[in-house]
Amino acid sequence: WTPHSQTIADGAKSSFETKVHFLNNKFVFFATHALTNGSGATFIYTSTDGQAWTGTKILDSVKAFVEFDASATTMVASGTNGAQYVAIDLVTWTSSPVTSDTGGIYSHSDVVYGAGRFFSFINGFAGTTYSSVTGTGWTPVPNGATPGGANGEAGNGVVMINIGGDY
Repeated sequence: WTPHSQTIADGAKSSFETKVHFLNNKFVFFATHALTNGSGATFIYTSTDGQAWTGTKILDSVKAFVEFDASATTMVASGTNGAQYVAIDLVTWTSSPVTSDTGGIYSHSDVVYGAGRFFSFINGFAGTTYSSVTGTGWTPVPNGATPGGANGEAGNGVVMINIGGDY
């Protein structure tokens, strides 16, 4: 094992990084940076070999993404305080919350792509699970709620959703 590090874009200090995923033949992770002028920004880092990384600023604000997944053409990243964004090019990110209700504070516990749909799991609104074909226009999954939120995984054309110990 040989550890590697990447140069942080804009001479910033990284204040948060997600775990690394391998999606669409790239290693990917997100980081929030405290910039030298006192502001913050969100960056995506990509690498084909895990050694040489390219950092791209995607938002002029700090979004603490905790999970992300991708179809062949679209990536969804979700995080705290209802932050969820979608991109088709990994450069232009658009806000895509699961609900327009801003009365409740909620965070995402997971986002999964499988069986032709994205699934977004939140810990607010009784832990509702939402789904979307495109990463925008989310609808609740019937019987997909558990207090505290659920999580899931996809593979072999199947999406497994863990809802309070039930699958």
